[in-house]
Amino acid sequence: MLTVALMATACASGGDGTSATGATPTQRPEPSPTAQSTPLTVTPEELASADIVLMTGEAPQGFDNGGFGFEDEEISSPGPTIRVPAGETLTIVLRNVSDEFIPHDFTVVRKKDESAEPLWEAQTETIDPDEADIITFTPDAPGTYFYICSLSGHMSGHGMWGRFVAE
Repeated sequence: MLTVALMATACASGGDGTSATGATPTQRPEPSPTAQSTPLTVTPEELASADIVLMTGEAPQGFDNGGFGFEDEEISSPGPTIRVPAGETLTIVLRNVSDEFIPHDFTVVRKKDESAEPLWEAQTETIDPDEADIITFTPDAPGTYFYICSLSGHMSGHGMWGRFVAE
């Protein structure tokens, strides 16, 4: 079974987001019991077998700041750092928990740019609030990358990004 380590990102640093946070890696939290009660576009079995369940929606700063988190109440901008073993297949479920009617997606890219091509075909469908999507991919090259919401203005104007590290 794939072991995934996660780090919470305390705050954004330089413009390219490449400096270390100094946080201690921890094991992926189990999905909350409420995660299965929300209408999803993935099955409960797929949700339970995912390596990572990531939420997207408004960050506590309000409507102008979107973000990502492992729980509804933990959405932040930038989102938490995701650390995975390079070369191992990974399954991620993205749940849109937005209070507003704002669609989002999840895309792994080499640089923080909404027009960047997805790496390893790691991109969800665009999902509306109370929907979810599941993707499976293999990050085959070690390195520090980014995950973003690739919808126009979401990453650049609303801070919807996080670090994705394949080790």
